[in-house]
Amino acid sequence: MVLKSFNGILLYRRYVEGINHESIVYNNKHILINNNIGNISRLKYMSEGTNISNIELNPKGLVKLFRSSGTSSLIILKEGNYIKIRLQSGKLILLSEYCRATIGRNINFYLYQYILGKAGRNMKLGRRPIVRGVAKNPIDHPHGGGEGKKSKNVISSSPWGKVYRYKKTRK
Repeated sequence: MVLKSFNGILLYRRYVEGINHESIVYNNKHILINNNIGNISRLKYMSEGTNISNIELNPKGLVKLFRSSGTSSLIILKEGNYIKIRLQSGKLILLSEYCRATIGRNINFYLYQYILGKAGRNMKLGRRPIVRGVAKNPIDHPHGGGEGKKSKNVISSSPWGKVYRYKKTRK
């Protein structure tokens, strides 16, 4: 969505659910003018229980969290100089109160209306085809080989033999 500021500068912002073309959106780092959807401000000025998206991990940093369509998080608690936020996975994180965020949930109107139609268009976008390991030859993948769709009775692994089962996914 392209926004026009009062002095005529055009800015790009992601669409937030609940705003339209006539909505007035404020982008202020020092105060929160009102708690309306689409406004951008620091976390310390937002109330608890607010849905937020497009969050900075560090003050004066780039937006890192909740940028994709349909995502948002929730402000749970304010503790001193830190704000506790619940992610969509249920995990709680602490962020500085000087990080900025957008009030509301991201949406993308045209996400499901755009049909690629064929594999060639996908390739032009830089997306390589995904081939299952059981469909490959045994020299190319540990799951490969065999007649028909029969899979081997082995533990799941990558094409380079790294085992993914029974391993921790987080550090």
